[in-house]
Amino acid sequence: MPYHTSPIPFLTLLLMYVTNQWIKGKIYYFPWIIVFLALLYNFEIATAIFWPVILAIFLLGLINKKTWATNIFQGRFLLLSFLGGFIPMIPMVVYDFTHGFTQTAKFLLWIPYRIITLFGFWPEHSVSIDKIKKMIAFLLDTNTKLLFPESNIISHVLLFSSMLLLMFKVYQTIKTKILDA
Repeated sequence: MPYHTSPIPFLTLLLMYVTNQWIKGKIYYFPWIIVFLALLYNFEIATAIFWPVILAIFLLGLINKKTWATNIFQGRFLLLSFLGGFIPMIPMVVYDFTHGFTQTAKFLLWIPYRIITLFGFWPEHSVSIDKIKKMIAFLLDTNTKLLFPESNIISHVLLFSSMLLLMFKVYQTIKTKILDA
């Protein structure tokens, strides 16, 4: 395992823990979410995938007028969140000053560019059935390597049955909330 990625699973668990505590109403955990997002970003840019997840949780909290989401706009939480995001990012910002801001500004611009090109809205990129087939084959092959390398069938059954179970649980939750309302 590379030396710099070893803290990522631990920091991810801490991010999940503080996010859970924040959702339970302990708003003092919100600045820690920002700290762990910044630390994870420093170790591996791919951990930026957690940003939309936290943003979606936050937006759902705002839409449902949850106190854990609305109360973070107080001055002290904003200041602590800013410092919690800025201080861990100092090494990356220092690096970027000498390397053309590839790790911060260019990456933030690259994200919408990749979303646009994914759907074929950029003239140089197009969506085709062949590209989609290749992507699905790659994902299924990677799934096999991760879940059960000895058998494609078993790994695919595990994948699809877990997806069905997830959809069933979401359906049950929605049905229960509708009936309780």
